[in-house]
Amino acid sequence: QLSPVAKAFDHLASEYSRRVKRPLDPMSLFYWIPIPSNRRYAREKRLIRSFVSELIAKGRRDSARGKELKQSEFLTRLIKANEDKGDKGSGKAGGDDDGMSDSALTDTLMMLLFAGYDTTSITLTYTLHLLATHPEVREAILDEVSSVMGGPQQFSERGSISPPLLSDHTKLPFTGAVIKETLRLFPPAPLTTRNLEKPLELQGSVLPTHTMIIISIWLVQRHENNYPQPKEFRPDRWVRRRQLDGDRHGDADEKGVWVERPERDGAEEEDYDGREFGGGSYIPPGSRDAFCAFSGGARNCVGKVLAMQEAVTILACLLRDLTFESVPNYELRPMKSSFVQNPHDSLPMVIRPIQS
Repeated sequence: QLSPVAKAFDHLASEYSRRVKRPLDPMSLFYWIPIPSNRRYAREKRLIRSFVSELIAKGRRDSARGKELKQSEFLTRLIKANEDKGDKGSGKAGGDDDGMSDSALTDTLMMLLFAGYDTTSITLTYTLHLLATHPEVREAILDEVSSVMGGPQQFSERGSISPPLLSDHTKLPFTGAVIKETLRLFPPAPLTTRNLEKPLELQGSVLPTHTMIIISIWLVQRHENNYPQPKEFRPDRWVRRRQLDGDRHGDADEKGVWVERPERDGAEEEDYDGREFGGGSYIPPGSRDAFCAFSGGARNCVGKVLAMQEAVTILACLLRDLTFESVPNYELRPMKSSFVQNPHDSLPMVIRPIQS
């Protein structure tokens, strides 16, 4: 059962999507009108802000007492960076350069939480479906997850999975490649916009300054000029196997470790050794310039690093403890919903716990 905070979070996200779909309805625009939906919106918003504010206050108290905090916690790093900024400023609590206030920190965390709520869950949903329908990729990612995280964790008395034991997401390069390839095929935000700061010549036509450009991330990342075999799910666009020094004369079954694949890795089709997927066909390295699931340029997604870390960690924990099977004869149909796209029916799957 969801906690009150989780319920409030879920309600605010769905309520925002509902209002965006009805832009001409005054009740969608004016939150101050005393109607039941606005009252609940305000109530749930206060609950989440209070929860986040309490976390920040606790973090500040622990920091002031010199208590050692977990370096992996995002909140800890944010508070520490804010305090360091204050130390370099006036050096006096409450000064103009004393970093962000608790209210500003709360706003920052709220923005990051909500910006990554739908997008991360949508990405993981598509990822689990793709793994269920690509057994060779699923086998490779399960090998990596088990080697880093060990076997499944025991369920607690309440039925929830025990906390993750992952200490460093960078130890899961293939898992990261699976997430990235999912984002290429099914970017949660399929469109983005830009306003031209100077004239742009495009195929013989000149677009004037201040023109709004609509960019289809979906089409860019599925165009064969950018990604050969564009509709194929190929995480090996982003990583490749590297043989360990000791493996050259060892077990022939050893496949080496996954490492990031440079965009120009020097591997031509005839000597490419990463033929585990796609029926053994060659796939060129993925284009970094054409990958724009987090938008691009100076105004790209501020939370893209956090989003990747979050998605990789959650996916690894899910695969460590659960199995996901596709529903027979299921047809995947992406559907536009507000600013994002998602499966039209929430994508049903058969989920079972892994017995340790």
